[in-house]
Amino acid sequence: MTSANLESLSKSQLIERIDELEFRLREMQPKHSDVLMAAWVFGIPKQMAEALCALRKAKRLEKNQLLAACAGRDALSNGDTKLADVVICKLRKKLAGTPINIKTIWGVGYEMTAGFDYFDEKIEERRYR
Repeated sequence: MTSANLESLSKSQLIERIDELEFRLREMQPKHSDVLMAAWVFGIPKQMAEALCALRKAKRLEKNQLLAACAGRDALSNGDTKLADVVICKLRKKLAGTPINIKTIWGVGYEMTAGFDYFDEKIEERRYR
């Protein structure tokens, strides 16, 4: 939706749109326990684990969606998506020896293309120890 389209909406329509987007954001975010487990299993900081879990759940995310998942709404307010690039760059380095592959979709965001089973196995293995 463009800014011109947003300007034509009434206040109640804007509130509905915000509620819809917040609901979609909550659905996209992984469970807190999965994030902590991923941080522990892969030896990565919580912010990287949030990005990894969000990619695992959604498979493909735009930069602003990834940023919202790993840095929260405050990071979105300044409009800088460079943080998402930095998180993914560091995450790729940490996961270099694993089958997990995160592909860049230029101008859009990121996609987890391989390693789903590996991710799930590692999490489940650690969960039941």
